Formats: sequence, structure tokens, C-alpha cells
Amino acid sequence: MKQLIVLLCACTLMNSSYGQAPNDNNRLGLAKMAQRDYAGAIAVYTKAIEKDPRDMYAYSKRAEAKNYLKDYDGAIADYSKAIELNPKRAFYYSSRSAVKDNMKDYAGALADISKAIELNPDQQEYYFARGNLENTTKDFKSAIADFDKVISIKPDDKDIYYLRGAALFGIQDYAGAAADFTKDISLNVNDPRSIGLRGNAKFEMKDYEGAIADFSRAIELSPKTSDNYLFRGESKLRLSDKAGACADFQKAIDLGNSEARNIMAVQCK
Repeated sequence: MKQLIVLLCACTLMNSSYGQAPNDNNRLGLAKMAQRDYAGAIAVYTKAIEKDPRDMYAYSKRAEAKNYLKDYDGAIADYSKAIELNPKRAFYYSSRSAVKDNMKDYAGALADISKAIELNPDQQEYYFARGNLENTTKDFKSAIADFDKVISIKPDDKDIYYLRGAALFGIQDYAGAAADFTKDISLNVNDPRSIGLRGNAKFEMKDYEGAIADFSRAIELSPKTSDNYLFRGESKLRLSDKAGACADFQKAIDLGNSEARNIMAVQCK
């Protein structure tokens, strides 16, 4: 979940998120971060902490720099220290949640983002992040509830309908998924992600012609995505277009799709 890190790191631009203004060392650290000199930033924030061991801003920023360098244990330790210094700051929990997500500690990540929501229930990014985690752990019903909350706060979010559509697909609500993918397509014109997924939803609803139309459009936009050829081939089979299906399976195979190879061995003798 890389977008989660981007989403959360954007909040670091607001000094109020940390509860204190940066001192001179911390300002230098910000410059290092802007230059992507994360090792240099860590050195600066370490000096700030040596000067003031209660500088929660420095711990949080040093944790961010460590996260960029994939020192996840170090980042967790620094965010934990910031939480120790100020256990009511939701941002620290959400940031630590993002690091735990990177470590695939999904239970820990969910616990932290839920604490962030408890402390700041009006922050739509936190529901977005928790919904992402719930999708990852296949807790689709909980994800849908969190994405509903995001939509109630920010209905024009350009990613939320795609994500809720995926969760609806996960609980086999294919009509609901198709509707959300259609909404996402209207917000992200010419983005193939939801077009292909809507094709999958239509396939499950036995609308094979509609599925073929979506997979064909997705192929136009992303011609090297092998799954779209595979699924279009499957749809063509359902309409008894064996020649068209086998041509699509062959294209998927050419793009390295092993599943298409297995299907073709059975269907295209």
C-alpha cells in the first residue's frame, strides 16, 4: 500500500500535526528531507533529540526518514517514542500504522489506525487507510463501512469508488461493484483499472457482451496487461466464439500469462 505512505506523509507538512514548531535543527532536517537526503536528515534530527530528548517532532521526522530508508524497526521505535511523549496525537498512530503496513504487520497496522480514528474521527484519510488495510486482509464488509465514511466526508475522492468497488466485488455484490467502477471511470477518464474490473463484474453477472466491451477498452488503454486478454477470451468462450477466445488466450500467453496457457491447452485443441 504505497499510496498510504504518500497520503500520510503529506500531513507532515503541517507543523500543527506534531504539536510544536520546528527548531533550527528541525528546519535543517526538513531541507534534507526535501533533498531526499534521508541519512543526512536522520543525523540532523538525532542532534535535535540529543539537545531536547522530549522533542516529539524530531522523533516523528526521524521516523519518517528511517521509513524511507526501509529501517522499519527504527521508524517504529521513533514513532513509539513520539506516542509516549504525546499519546493523544492521532498523526503518530496513523504514521506508525503505515510503517507496520510496510512490514506486513496488518493486525498492528489496523490497531494503530483504529486508535488514530478514535482520537480524530473526522479525518477522512484515516478511514481511507483503514479501509485499504481491511481490503488487504479480506475483511471486505468492514472496508465497505470505512469507504462509506470516506464518501460521506469527501464524495469526490478519485480513488474511493475504485476501492469500494473492489470490496463489493469481494463480497460478490457484482452489481454494486460495477456501479462503483462506473463512478470511478467517470472520475478517472481513460484509466484502465476500473474498466477491466467492471468487465470482471459484468462477467460474473453473465453480461458477456458487456464484459468483452470493457476488456477491449482496457486493452486499448493498457495493451500489455495480459489478464484483460485472458478474461476477454473467457467471455468469448461463453458466447461460443472459440476462435476469438483462443486468439486472446494466445496473446495472454505471449505476455507471460501462465493461466492462459493452461486454459488454452484444454479449450483450443
